[in-house]
Amino acid sequence: MPDTWSQVGKTMEVSDEGTVLTKTSGGDFPIHVAGGELLSSGVHTWEVVINSGAGTNGNRDMKVGVGKQGCNVEKGDHHNKGDAWYLRTHDGCVYGGDMDLDDQEDLLVGRGVGRKKGKYFLVGDRVGVKLNCDDGSLCFYKDGEEFGIPFPAGTIKGPVVRAVELLCKGQSVTLVTDVELPYVKKMETDA
Repeated sequence: MPDTWSQVGKTMEVSDEGTVLTKTSGGDFPIHVAGGELLSSGVHTWEVVINSGAGTNGNRDMKVGVGKQGCNVEKGDHHNKGDAWYLRTHDGCVYGGDMDLDDQEDLLVGRGVGRKKGKYFLVGDRVGVKLNCDDGSLCFYKDGEEFGIPFPAGTIKGPVVRAVELLCKGQSVTLVTDVELPYVKKMETDA
């Protein structure tokens, strides 16, 4: 059976057989949500589809990745405590472990980080995640293509669970498990 959003707090609503998550109440602060499947060995891939931004202004600032089992679902920012590893959709940077934001922004300057903040991921985009529990690496994808800076081998110490942090009321995502990442490119043939 595919994983579902099963570890949620009181400001979240889960629907569609546990795959759709919506922040329905509370202030504009990050709230952690996790899947129920414990990931401890092998390679796991999934996507989080951005269904909607905040109800008031369309804000799509959220974090997607993995966290240690048992993180408090009434709070967020677990990456600051060494308990979660995320890609933040707002700035395209990764959060958690020893990843330094200043170093990342220096690496991303060529991508025009300042001009793109808040525009990396839009409604309908798919944030892909590939976790290799055997080597401790975590890679991210946007609509099936590699995106951003990965967490290198040795970073993720399992076991972990799939996780997101939603920031604003109205934000909604769908969990899609067992996808092939990166997407297989179809060969164009001459007719």
